[in-house]
Amino acid sequence: MSKILLIAEKPDVGKELAKYFGSETKQKSGYIEGKNYIFTWGYGHILELLMPHEYNKKFKKWRREDLPLIPPKYKHKVSNGKKEQFNNIKNLIHRKDISEIVNACDADREGELIFRLIYYYSKPPQELLVTRMWFDTKEKNELLKAFKDRKPMADYNNLYNEAVTRSIIDWSMGINFSRLYSILYPDTYSVGRVQTPTLKIIVDRELEIKDFKPEDYYEIDGYFDEQKTKLYFDQKVSNNSIYDLEKGKSIFKTLSESTNKGIIDKLDKKRKRKSSPRLYDLSTLQQDANKRYGYSPKETLNLAQSLYERHKLLSYPRSDSRYLKKAMMAEIPSIFNSIASVINNDITKEIEENKLSFHQKNFNDAKVDAHRAITPTATKKSLNKLSYKEKNIYLLVANRFLEQYLGDYIYNLTKVYIKFEGYDFYTKASQDVDLGWKKVDSKTQESSVPTEWVQGLEVTKTNMELLEKQTTPEPRYTGQTIIKAMKKYNLGTPATQADIIEKLKQKQYITKKDKSFIALEKGIILIKEIVDDKIKSVELTKTMENQLKGIRKGTFTRDEYIEQVHEYVRNVIEETSVKENLFSTLQKNSNFSSNRSSIGACPICDAKVYEGKVNFYCSNQSCKFALWKQDNIWKKFKKSITKNRAITILKDQKINVKGIGTFKLVINPKDSQYLTRWDIDFNNKKA
Repeated sequence: MSKILLIAEKPDVGKELAKYFGSETKQKSGYIEGKNYIFTWGYGHILELLMPHEYNKKFKKWRREDLPLIPPKYKHKVSNGKKEQFNNIKNLIHRKDISEIVNACDADREGELIFRLIYYYSKPPQELLVTRMWFDTKEKNELLKAFKDRKPMADYNNLYNEAVTRSIIDWSMGINFSRLYSILYPDTYSVGRVQTPTLKIIVDRELEIKDFKPEDYYEIDGYFDEQKTKLYFDQKVSNNSIYDLEKGKSIFKTLSESTNKGIIDKLDKKRKRKSSPRLYDLSTLQQDANKRYGYSPKETLNLAQSLYERHKLLSYPRSDSRYLKKAMMAEIPSIFNSIASVINNDITKEIEENKLSFHQKNFNDAKVDAHRAITPTATKKSLNKLSYKEKNIYLLVANRFLEQYLGDYIYNLTKVYIKFEGYDFYTKASQDVDLGWKKVDSKTQESSVPTEWVQGLEVTKTNMELLEKQTTPEPRYTGQTIIKAMKKYNLGTPATQADIIEKLKQKQYITKKDKSFIALEKGIILIKEIVDDKIKSVELTKTMENQLKGIRKGTFTRDEYIEQVHEYVRNVIEETSVKENLFSTLQKNSNFSSNRSSIGACPICDAKVYEGKVNFYCSNQSCKFALWKQDNIWKKFKKSITKNRAITILKDQKINVKGIGTFKLVINPKDSQYLTRWDIDFNNKKA
């Protein structure tokens, strides 16, 4: 009897599919087998591009004369620690009773790449039928529908071409440019297609702040009938700063000493409406979570991913759309019911009792590419089962969904313009008429002007204030504002933006203080002095991302685009030469000593490990291994990882800590988020 093989991206999805589809299932090594179906899974990316030395051993040494490194054909290998699972999947693909293979990996370009590499490197029989299921939530009904509506693999060829092109150009630019600048200057530099322009945004702001020279200025507040107003110039209410200090004092003296009355030159009262904000995509969710709770972009992504994968309470979070497809209209009542089951308040009662409708502006098929907006699912589950932070993220998304049922926020806006001694004063006030969607999760600040004020009325000056102020620079980027900037310039995707920021911190290019990102010396030097203008250009990266999307749309071919990037890499390498003065400066700087020595070999890739300010890091740009000096586990025992301890750990994979026990380093290559962990033996008792 023939069977269908479903390949998921991660174990939890594979096991979820088995629960919904399988009958008489049995857990095997790396898969679950049922009567008609077999379910297996990857561990995210199971295969990765070869490193240069795996094409030729001589490339282990970084030499200028070997650049550019452009393999005649890009090849992949099974990632460390994942060979057993790859072989499990390969053997299943080659079973004679398999009649169809279904790609059940995540519905995005990386999910497509993960499946295709597994499939192609398994060298499957030619006659196999291969299909693709596409789902936005892990609910039973969605998975069953996605399986029923599965399409031929060929329908997603352009998506695969986009994905594999992205991985190749990132490898080509990252490997070649990182080696180029690390060879030319006395330090190891990590350079990337997206991370370097992102770093430039942060560095540019840092330099603006450092170069900023504050300037003194005055503002004048006038009080008429006790109502505060602001002096403004040139008929622009925003122009209220006086930089000529003597002039400011003179104006203030005239206004203060006058006993004349002012006159309301104009009073403009209008009714305003403001529609509800659109549903969340990942970027806007990260921005709001950072603004309200201080969560980093990475933390918000992990929380949303947990709500999607573990709790099944949110739709797929790595979305760049804020719209829904019209086909989803029928699902809206079920989603509302699930929200109302856990948020039973005046808002949900109002929606139910008045039979309010979900706003039609949210449906636009043309604005949904790979994924729809992030919404709650129809799954009903007590919020008590969520962590505090998970609950906060769920409520952000749920409240945004509820806002779509309510009407516009309506308010009266009053603008008042007063003439006094030939000068103009301005104030405005707003009063709520109908809170509409703002009833859900927003606060308003009402203000007013005296009810008797009308145009032409004389008003009494009751006070004047001279305010001494200084100009301030634009603030440093926060998690909210850097994600907004990355979205503006098309830097990365919702799935990768948080990781890019974390990588910049790991490479000690930036650090974070409170909510703000601060560019460090190494990052500033890389951007200001070292990297070619095109590499750090946000406009170039934006163009490249648009061209990648062109491959998906079929307007650009994979081969021609890769060759364009190769030619660009060749040109940069050919045209770049060392700046001798800069080299000498860096060499003298102890932070960039060329005489530094390795403290040991990386336990994952065997590359050299060096000491940094906050960690001991692998010099291999593609390896994420690091030992953090203030490791959270060690901190619990009021200990840190010193240089001597790090040397012992790298040599023996363990170290005895007096008074505690033996700390054993465990590598988890299958888990990109928690690459390392510690097993501790307390007096021969494992904890």
